[in-house]
Amino acid sequence: MSADETKLIIIPIGKYADYQTAHYFCENGARNAKKGIHAKCTAGLYAELYQNAHFVFILQDTLVRPKDANRNYKKLCQAVEKDFCAWLRQPETGIPLDQKKYSIIVVPGKGTFPAVNPDEKSAILLHAKNSQANQHAWLTWQLIQILRNFLRDGKISVILDTSHGVNNLPLTVAAVLEEILPIYAYHQGDVQFEILNSDPYWKTELPKLEINTIEKKIIYPDLPFRNYNRNDLNQGIRLKVLDSKDKELARELNQKCRATLSNEVVQKLQALLAALRHGFPLAAAWLVSELASKSLKDPLGPLFQQIRENTTIARDGNTLEIKAWAVLPNTIAADIARICFLLEILRNLFGDYSPENGISIEVLLSASKKIYTKNQIELKLIQHELEYDLPKLMKQSARVAGWQLLASLRKSEPKLEGPVEKERTRDASHRNFYAHAGLEQNITEVLYKNREIRLRYAKGTQDTVLKYLNKLLTSERN
Repeated sequence: MSADETKLIIIPIGKYADYQTAHYFCENGARNAKKGIHAKCTAGLYAELYQNAHFVFILQDTLVRPKDANRNYKKLCQAVEKDFCAWLRQPETGIPLDQKKYSIIVVPGKGTFPAVNPDEKSAILLHAKNSQANQHAWLTWQLIQILRNFLRDGKISVILDTSHGVNNLPLTVAAVLEEILPIYAYHQGDVQFEILNSDPYWKTELPKLEINTIEKKIIYPDLPFRNYNRNDLNQGIRLKVLDSKDKELARELNQKCRATLSNEVVQKLQALLAALRHGFPLAAAWLVSELASKSLKDPLGPLFQQIRENTTIARDGNTLEIKAWAVLPNTIAADIARICFLLEILRNLFGDYSPENGISIEVLLSASKKIYTKNQIELKLIQHELEYDLPKLMKQSARVAGWQLLASLRKSEPKLEGPVEKERTRDASHRNFYAHAGLEQNITEVLYKNREIRLRYAKGTQDTVLKYLNKLLTSERN
């Protein structure tokens, strides 16, 4: 672990009030890891091991104490967070953490649980009526906000400790990280990811629990979108309302989210994903610039604000109910959150691009080496175009004044017999677009200035680029 690297340690938490002190150690770790530490949570050992670490504790709203449940949902979540912070600060917990060293995420739970109930004599049953998609989307959005804080810092590596999570929460956290870390990897090249879990707790005076490595791997830049060419984006976010009286409110919110993703934005998002998947970096750079000019923002902020504001809390004797007023029927909301995060990172990669000034082939090549790490066939084609074909063409063309179509430069090349010459001189061809990494000669312009080669799409040809990319989305490439 380098000096400027931050260890991001993510720990799903269950019924922490019942945790007992154990001796946590790691046999395969450094000397202080083998020695171990007495603590009520594995975070105690990590706090000793890593000086430059940031902890993320993830709790369900079902951990609320019944006495704190007679408030609105936002205050309920704040009460869960406050109670956990108080537990962390107790000396006997054994976790010496400064408050700036950790974040807390409270996610919606789903199912029936015995309530955390130290203050009441009778047992309280808690019913959480929500959806797995709500939990997944909210957790995705919150973890992205945390990762965004590290974009200007040094590298991060990530540990997920599943020792303390309850029910399906650790699995959900692992799934979300597998989806967003490949996007974050575009920022720093790769991300080291470990999943750890301690031996099961057993009742004795001071059990010795080893922390075991479940998985350790390097996550490379990738686009982990499910069926990215589906029409779900075009349909926008749709809420399933649990209470019929709220249908009008849901209709208004659905329309607001749909307006955020206009038909034009949706079309360009789909085209961008096709460009990233199939090896068209200039098209990707242009589309990222276009979407940035539309001020595309993550629509999930207002969506979750509305859901949380209308979540109801009801107490009936020994039963407590937390009921979401609406649920997400699928994962499209989380997909959109990840797309917005991807755009933010790509803007950094293609920061040199503008429609007027284009982009230098050095920047385009550097970005391509990160984007297409796993797509070696596409990357080799891009490298051939940018490192060999274009520089050779510019040398043959001698001095070129201003922006010129690639086709006009190729007319000065030696004549070739047969269909190849005909292919070069006719109008724009989708086959030419696919065969040359998106640098179709009749729509791509080149500029040589100050010993730098720059590329852009000619004015008025953007609809042609979209048409070619849409062919990929509909499996009409040939």
